[in-house]
Amino acid sequence: MKKTLDVRLAIIKKGDFIRTKKPFNGKIQNGYCIKTAKKGATIYAKIFGGGGCFGDVSSFEKLPESEIPRDTPNVMDKYTVKSYKEHETLDGYSFSCKVFCEGKKEPIFAQNDGNGGCNMYFCSDRDLERQFRDDAKTWCKEFNYPYDNECDDTFINWYQHERPRGIRFADSASEARKEWTELNNKMKDNLIYRVS
Repeated sequence: MKKTLDVRLAIIKKGDFIRTKKPFNGKIQNGYCIKTAKKGATIYAKIFGGGGCFGDVSSFEKLPESEIPRDTPNVMDKYTVKSYKEHETLDGYSFSCKVFCEGKKEPIFAQNDGNGGCNMYFCSDRDLERQFRDDAKTWCKEFNYPYDNECDDTFINWYQHERPRGIRFADSASEARKEWTELNNKMKDNLIYRVS
């Protein structure tokens, strides 16, 4: 007798944006599915940045395209980050990746050695590298991101760590503005306290 696979499970696959409920604490998570497995009636799904979840078919839901959080069209839509590799170091983490621009074959290589310094970018097409940095600055200004230095680094970090969990850059920029305002207010309070 031929075994039939549940239709709902068949739809959940690697790369889908899914919503799932953690079995122990009931916490709801959204994110891109990076791995699926099935053992008996139990389904296991690993969500990017959210760990693994398991349960029966009713524990998972594939979100329709309309529910996937997206930013308004912007200048950075033409860039993708690929071949990202990250390793822990004594001073944080090191990484390397390739940034591709739509319509260009040559990538921009980005890396950080994890020794406390800035990211480094290498590309034989210097105009492409300059365009990437300028576009990243425009992107940060467009979303009113409070820190206007190292916008290229901000893009790679968001693309790799926040975007896969469904966090829009608009939301990330909003959080950064709140933190920046709080920090500014604390600094002002400390300065006033010291002077008086």
